Amino acid sequence: NIPLFTIEEGGYTLPISLSYHSRGIKVEEIASRVGLGWTLNYGGAITRMARQEKDESPEGCLETDLYQNLLTDSIYRKQVTSPWKGGSGIELDYVPDQFYLNTNGLNNRFIFDPIDKEIVLQKYDDIKIIAKRKQNEIISFKVCDSRGNIYHFEAVDLESCKPISYKRIDTAPDLSQPRTYDDDPSCWHLVAIETANYGKIEFKYEQETTIFYRRQFDRLNNKGPNSPNEAENQNGAVVDDDVTSFYSQVTGYQCQISEIIFSQGKVIFNRDYDPDKEPGREDLQGGHPLQRVELVNNSGETLKKFEFKYEYIQSDDDGNAIPYFAANEYDKKRMYLKSITEKNSVGESKPPYKFDYNSVKLPNRNSTSQDAWGYYNGANNGQFLLMTEYSSAKVNRQVNPEKSGAGLLEKITYPTGGCTEFHYEQNMGRGNEMMKEM
Repeated sequence: NIPLFTIEEGGYTLPISLSYHSRGIKVEEIASRVGLGWTLNYGGAITRMARQEKDESPEGCLETDLYQNLLTDSIYRKQVTSPWKGGSGIELDYVPDQFYLNTNGLNNRFIFDPIDKEIVLQKYDDIKIIAKRKQNEIISFKVCDSRGNIYHFEAVDLESCKPISYKRIDTAPDLSQPRTYDDDPSCWHLVAIETANYGKIEFKYEQETTIFYRRQFDRLNNKGPNSPNEAENQNGAVVDDDVTSFYSQVTGYQCQISEIIFSQGKVIFNRDYDPDKEPGREDLQGGHPLQRVELVNNSGETLKKFEFKYEYIQSDDDGNAIPYFAANEYDKKRMYLKSITEKNSVGESKPPYKFDYNSVKLPNRNSTSQDAWGYYNGANNGQFLLMTEYSSAKVNRQVNPEKSGAGLLEKITYPTGGCTEFHYEQNMGRGNEMMKEM
């Protein structure tokens, strides 16, 4: 954890910091705006994991009464428990979405009760969550904690997706599918905190529009020794044109924090935006890294600031990605946070925080050189991400202890001159005969 600032307002304390996760860097992982593996902590959000249809969709559990007469009406029960609603072809939403609250020490999960539509916490906590809905849309959330502080969540992230499919025999991917737009948000950002002592902290955001590719899944279209459509070569392996990869070109409309305003001033988050140049990120189209964070008083004077420096590492071509995606320049690069320098009000610098990482290069984000958990293993798995062999590809999804640590943080050097070194090891488990057969 790297502390930056602490805001105190009306008896409420809000820390601003950077934290690093040590769970490893997956091949498909895209860096945050502060570098691969790092997270900027400043406020909080309510996020959603959709299960079946989203709750507020026309067939979602907030808009239907699936369980209202389930025990008393046999005809209704048959209709509800069938896969399709009365043969209309519209799938019903049997499972409410999972929501996650995470803000400055408040962590909980909740769902909407399918019967009374009220919020139900999934672990005991002395808080109250109120949702504001308008027709079939969740507009905002309000959270009240045990001390009387009130948190408002409104700003949302949205995205649109264009499906892309690619077969091994194709010279180019199929781009004919129409783009879809997700108007139901999955993230509500914190926009204000009203403290119990009548203080207020406001959070301002700016929208950032990014474009990237997301692998959905790869599929063997025909398999099995008795399949009538089986296409095999003389060695009995499925031929390449029976393998299809499914991607989405994702356009994300994300809210990035720009200011936190309180009674004594504000904290400003500056990205690398230059209207004459606008270099942006080299690893994410449309993205911008966080360049500096400033504490400014009500007179507009900078009291303290932190500046961030980054390094981009380009992957080597390992031949394990579909050519169309392997050619994308953004997917070849990884953004690493290399240093953070603190400066005072007159621009004098302290010695920086410095960060050193595992020197093993990560491959292209679309590379199939992954173990079963998605970490780099250096294997030559061909262009398709499968668990079984296809054509001439000998698929290896086993863990490689040396390669799986690629890109991990290994050392922090502090402004005082001291340092911390990190050493990692794999999780290990003992299997049995049944697992070997599987």
